[in-house]
Amino acid sequence: MQDKIIKNLIDTIQASVDSFNKNIPGIQQQIFDDILSLTKELELSNGKIKNNVNNLKLILKIKSKLQRIILSKEYKDNIKKFIESYTQVDGLHNQYFAAYQKKKTTNQVEKLNLIKESSITQTVYSLTESGLNINLIDPVESILRQNITSGASYADLQSQIRTAILSDGVNLGGLERYTKQITTDAINQYSRQYMQTVASDLKFEWYVFVGSEKTTTREWCHVMVAKKYVHISELDTIVKGIVDGHKCAIYKKTDLPFGMIPGTNAQSLLVNAGGYNCEHHFYPLPASEVPKEVIDKFKNKGKKPEPVQQPEPAKKPQQKPTSDKIDLSAAKPVKTLKDAEKLLLENKTQISSWFNNTEFKSLGITYKANSNAQTDLDGNIWLSPSKANYFIQALQKIQNGLDLSVNEEMSFATMWHEIWHNRNQSDQAPLMTNSETKYMELGNEFVARKTLDEFFDKFGVPLKSKSLKNDRDDTGYNTMVKNYDRLIEHFKVDPEKILAYLSDKMTNGDYTEVKKYLIEAILSENKDLKKKDVSMGVTNAARLRNTSFNQLYAIR
Repeated sequence: MQDKIIKNLIDTIQASVDSFNKNIPGIQQQIFDDILSLTKELELSNGKIKNNVNNLKLILKIKSKLQRIILSKEYKDNIKKFIESYTQVDGLHNQYFAAYQKKKTTNQVEKLNLIKESSITQTVYSLTESGLNINLIDPVESILRQNITSGASYADLQSQIRTAILSDGVNLGGLERYTKQITTDAINQYSRQYMQTVASDLKFEWYVFVGSEKTTTREWCHVMVAKKYVHISELDTIVKGIVDGHKCAIYKKTDLPFGMIPGTNAQSLLVNAGGYNCEHHFYPLPASEVPKEVIDKFKNKGKKPEPVQQPEPAKKPQQKPTSDKIDLSAAKPVKTLKDAEKLLLENKTQISSWFNNTEFKSLGITYKANSNAQTDLDGNIWLSPSKANYFIQALQKIQNGLDLSVNEEMSFATMWHEIWHNRNQSDQAPLMTNSETKYMELGNEFVARKTLDEFFDKFGVPLKSKSLKNDRDDTGYNTMVKNYDRLIEHFKVDPEKILAYLSDKMTNGDYTEVKKYLIEAILSENKDLKKKDVSMGVTNAARLRNTSFNQLYAIR
């Protein structure tokens, strides 16, 4: 019975991935044909692409065309259909666990709903504008820009675009490679996380590793399929590539078996399995369903003669270690903004260094139009209703050991932005002109997003969406900060040293002088630059759109 459900589950997941991706090759071909047609408008000289304004403007036209082709109504409908497959998968999840559990607990239902919401949100984000821009459209734009600004040959440009977009018979095309990985990982990891969550509630300690063998099957997955039955106590060793004495090849950069997602450990292995594009699964089961010979072998594995007991030396009394982390596991469940406020108040010691002239005092709601959040620089912070809800959900998920969605991580970024304001040494919020405020927010958002890992680390979780350190489109300051990032690249100065300089100034400096600090930060790292050029760059960063700024300050 369970084998049949497992097969149906694997088949349903695979069918949903195949259904979504079956039309992608056709979209790729249309993208290539249309780009090729538009590039014929490029102005050439002896077969070389001219580096001029008209050609650079054509990049914007091509980028816009790309977005329209990919994000068609058919593509969006395909996403909706893929999301609906989660309901089919849930039905099979319920059938699987019906043999072991009569009814889910309220807490279990809440956790599973959060897992599903998080997975769907992240999937939609990855398959639509933001994810596609970062992983497909921006790289194509970069190819066009590099070839135009370097005066490359038109033939070379065509070849590079073909390689980036189309399949060559061996490797998948750019869009197909991206969407296949996203859809495969999204629904497989969701299913594995669902299984692991319920198994933990049922206190199951055994899993069966199941999946088909292909020519692309990784070594680790191959030996795991042969092993089949896994006890949770073995995960620490298995994740290191040692499976029943067999040592898998290790990728030096991650110190994990080839293909595994960086950072995978014994806890996340049950969700990540073999890594990106892995279609294998850990299915939980009670010990009563594990073959007796497997259990006997497991019990006897590694047994050694009992050592002679030596009297233990007297132990010195140990002091309870203090941690600089916020321990959510010991806190009451966070259900409201007041609960979140209480959590921060109870951890004043851990966050005291963030509030230089005051301490954290309160967390409330702001209804100011077009505002994510506000602070008075005196320890009081107000979040918009949507940011407050996502912040609460984020804390709930951390308490339950679940991954955060992009929106939840962005609520953390918003909170961190306001905390950075409170790091400033000013006794009170200064009176500033509109221009001074603009540069002050640019500087504050720059240091906040570049140090965002610090905030997540305080809660003992990693920042999953690393792109938020460079691009956060939920804030009105995004354009300015991305422009300043481009300026740092343009002038070839060390971004880490710029961050260190501005972190000091945004903490100890005068908020009305931030434009000067933004200029000084760059000049201090490159004495050969002219102040007027850097000053104009900072001015343009605060007033121009990204596309116009990027054309003006192309990377040299």
